[in-house]
Amino acid sequence: MTLPVLPTTTIDGVELTIDPEAMSPEMINVIRSGYYEQGEARELPRIIQPGERIVELGAGIGYIAITALRTGNVASLTSYEANPRLIPLIRRNAALNDVAFEVHNAVVDPREDGGTLPFYIRKDFWSSSLSPGPWPFVEEVAVPRVAFPRVLDRYR
Repeated sequence: MTLPVLPTTTIDGVELTIDPEAMSPEMINVIRSGYYEQGEARELPRIIQPGERIVELGAGIGYIAITALRTGNVASLTSYEANPRLIPLIRRNAALNDVAFEVHNAVVDPREDGGTLPFYIRKDFWSSSLSPGPWPFVEEVAVPRVAFPRVLDRYR
């Protein structure tokens, strides 16, 4: 299957897909400006030590995961993202940057395991959440639930 051609932009050497179906014009401007997750990304080379095993909760479009992997110090990286619309973007961005990591569409819950939770997708993906308010949402989806202790046991 051939993926549709979408525009890209580059932040600090990381190529990212711009998808107007998953991003508002304001969000696209933030990403194109280079300010998207700039503070977090800048700190990664300083804090990631050789052999790190990372579990990322809330992958967004994969920028932080890709940046972490590019340090060369990551032994393994697994990302959890609740928004199912972002999973193809994460995978596309990983491929654009020649990196690979596990990506799961799930909510990591402090205690409960199994079943699903309602997740509310908004045009600005960083506003999507488990809460139906206070802003309008474009879609409600059921997302698998995985218990945090189970995640820790799996990747310890």
